[in-house]
Amino acid sequence: MCWNLNTNRDGIMILSKRTIEILRCCSSINPSIVIKKGSTIKTISLKKDILFEGYIDEKFSMNFGIVDLKKFICFYNKMNNPNIEMVGYEDNVNEGIAEKLVFRNGNKEFPTCELSMVEQPPERGLTFPKTLGSLFFSKDKIKSIQSLKKPTWYKDFVIYGCRDSNCIYGQPSCHNDSFLTEKIKIEDNLENDNWFLEKPERKLNFNNNFYKLITADYEVEFGNGIAKFETTDGDLKYWIALENSSVYAMNEELSKTHNPL
Repeated sequence: MCWNLNTNRDGIMILSKRTIEILRCCSSINPSIVIKKGSTIKTISLKKDILFEGYIDEKFSMNFGIVDLKKFICFYNKMNNPNIEMVGYEDNVNEGIAEKLVFRNGNKEFPTCELSMVEQPPERGLTFPKTLGSLFFSKDKIKSIQSLKKPTWYKDFVIYGCRDSNCIYGQPSCHNDSFLTEKIKIEDNLENDNWFLEKPERKLNFNNNFYKLITADYEVEFGNGIAKFETTDGDLKYWIALENSSVYAMNEELSKTHNPL
């Protein structure tokens, strides 16, 4: 993990391009966000079907909420890398909470919101169920998938194995459950006892949340009703609920998908 704190002694900070990219990713998951003290950013969708956690270069000194994250990002970009100062409430009740964000070099302010106004990830964290299988997703494969024309047309992204070629494939499907593109090879030269190849009907179905991944190399684990995507450097983590049409049972009788988020 690379730490390059863009915060000076006065609590003034400049957000890196990487942090803006992470915030943009968060805005695709939830339009609002609560940012807490430290260098970890978390968010969860309103449907509670995707949870994200990312480590950033900066270290926030106060907690604050933003109602419209996309508006904040747009505001920040227009200011051309401004210095941000977090201004706290003067009363003791809201100690440690920023009332507003001041863009020093443009003499502009951006309002924050009460933390309770935003859907937040659970404080207790997530207990991942028993791991059924795993795979590696390279950034080149992620880039190939996300470069597909109009990914919002697609309802699902399906991952499945093929015994004939000893490969794992990924393929987007449309709203009418048809496939519009060629399948993309994710892994090949697999052993015959690979989880995906043990039973030909096994498959993982993701909704559009799959297209919200930041381009990177991911180690992927999947269990009952959920998949965890974690970058090889450990800086980005996604927990994505699987669709009910997924087939992943370890025995002949198919398990019913359960969303643990």
